[in-house]
Amino acid sequence: MWPQVDVESGLKPRDGAEVWPGCAVQDRSDRGVVHPGGIADGSQTAPAHRRSQGIREATGDFDGRVVAFPVRPTVGDLGRQESTGAGHNRNVARRRLTLVLHAGDVGGEAHDVDSKQQREAVDLDDPPGERVARRIAAYDPKIPAEQWAAIEEFVRAAVTDFCPPQAREAGYFLTLLTRHVHWCWTQGYPLDREVIFRREVISESIAKGMAERTNKTQATIRSRLFRMSEQLMTGPHRPVRVPTIPIGPAQAPYSPREVTLLRTWASNLNTDYRRINMTVILALGLGAGLKAHEMSAMTCGDVTVDDEGVLVHVRAGTSPRTVPVLEQWEETLAVVAAAAMRSEQWLMLPKRRLAQSSNMLPNFTLDLPNRPVSVRAQRLRATWIVDHLSAGTPVGLLAQAAGMDSASALGPYITHVPNLDPVAGRQMLRAAAKGRS
Repeated sequence: MWPQVDVESGLKPRDGAEVWPGCAVQDRSDRGVVHPGGIADGSQTAPAHRRSQGIREATGDFDGRVVAFPVRPTVGDLGRQESTGAGHNRNVARRRLTLVLHAGDVGGEAHDVDSKQQREAVDLDDPPGERVARRIAAYDPKIPAEQWAAIEEFVRAAVTDFCPPQAREAGYFLTLLTRHVHWCWTQGYPLDREVIFRREVISESIAKGMAERTNKTQATIRSRLFRMSEQLMTGPHRPVRVPTIPIGPAQAPYSPREVTLLRTWASNLNTDYRRINMTVILALGLGAGLKAHEMSAMTCGDVTVDDEGVLVHVRAGTSPRTVPVLEQWEETLAVVAAAAMRSEQWLMLPKRRLAQSSNMLPNFTLDLPNRPVSVRAQRLRATWIVDHLSAGTPVGLLAQAAGMDSASALGPYITHVPNLDPVAGRQMLRAAAKGRS
């Protein structure tokens, strides 16, 4: 199995400590910054950015445990494709750098969350099912009380049976479904799942009841309600095809130069905490095409490694799936995930308590200095999609990996795929049907 990470026995982390690649921590006695390379009693610390032949080594609570991690890729290595097959492991081993792992409070900088996120923080000691049930029971929409009373039982029961995995997802679907059911009720539709969840009824509700929303928002809401329809409709009604909602141009992908700038910038941030988290964000976006809320919900246990490479298992949101990671980002995710002592530890910003939020990524990246370009999850995902389209990945397979309802959702990204050289294009078109004759 690749990659291999050596784990020594006899580790003695402090009680309640998390495990995370080492970063500068704040000494509680004099408020100074102590680098993980410092000696155990803290009487002397190593310089925060010391390098020895491209290798970082440090000792600490892990009794000198050192794990390979690509901390600072060189500009020449960025975007380079490594060979596969028998020599793949050796190539990967040659480009590894090392970084110590240590137990204890993760220092660096605390991840700030806005007041809304703080209000939405939940007690993670409670089972997810209990948090979901509390969210459903406490939901109070902004519609007249007498109208809510007429549809309340139907809405709560539908979301309960849909079984959202997390409280935030429950709140999201409660909001969407309440608006849809409220519109249906005002139009005289019976509160019957075999009627309310018909695809044509949902499409009519979106088009007429949410006309003020953008096409992209309408398309997103409709796809979510269609997912509820697939799960909650039990009758013989057959889904019908509905017109596609045009959503306009997709987010422009990052150019190869911008990707290189982002990788170099992330690897040169001023603390290990920032370097590692930013590199993980790039790996999840550029390497697996995840959305912002999917990144924030990813745990170390959601990353698996086998002989074929690295997989990330997306469990949060409405599009659960397994995504193979692009080869150049495999090692980052594999090593960080292997460093955790608990599989449920967050892969990104592991010391946080907030389960997931789309705002978590911008809140973190906006505080980082000297950004060469803005970091947006939509553009990272668009880059991953366009890279696959440019490489000839079958659109059906790509749509499935991207969590899309159909390959037609890839349409807006086609305009960003670079044109082939005429000669290469002719050869590809000529050879496309080879083997079918």
